[in-house]
Amino acid sequence: MILLSIAGAAPGSRPNSPPAIYCEMSHENHAWGFHHRGIVLDDAGHLYSFTRETPWRAQKADTPTRLELEDKYHQKTLLRTLPIEEVREKLLLLEPTSHGALSESQSGYRDAGVRTSVCYLPDSGNEVYREVVLCVTGDQRMTNLSPAARELSEWIEFLEEPASRHFQQCFPTSR
Repeated sequence: MILLSIAGAAPGSRPNSPPAIYCEMSHENHAWGFHHRGIVLDDAGHLYSFTRETPWRAQKADTPTRLELEDKYHQKTLLRTLPIEEVREKLLLLEPTSHGALSESQSGYRDAGVRTSVCYLPDSGNEVYREVVLCVTGDQRMTNLSPAARELSEWIEFLEEPASRHFQQCFPTSR
């Protein structure tokens, strides 16, 4: 179980290594000018806000490289560091989530943009990452059908500051 060993690594145990896992909740919209902003969490518990002024696309959509992800998040600001025990517990949900099927894509709101909850897991020695979609809502709607995906997505959603939470939640929440 490669994921368990990564999630269980002590913070700082990979001093000069890039984060092994990224989880992101973001909103991208091209109506009235481009914007892409959100939060990203790494496996050491660092929670960042990020913004992009230009569209980002990996050369291979569902397998970005480490350098492509670094470019995606290059305009980031540290918001806070979460307790590593909490992060490890939630990252354990990635194993069942990564095997979850995606629902059929459905049409959503018009010109709402796309709100995405996604994690990137290392593949091939941290140089290439595998995209695991938790949910997508907005102009289109699609969810990972794994119950673990719902729990992980809700947790990431509530890491955002309440004032910046968007109306388009992927799953109805009980919080």
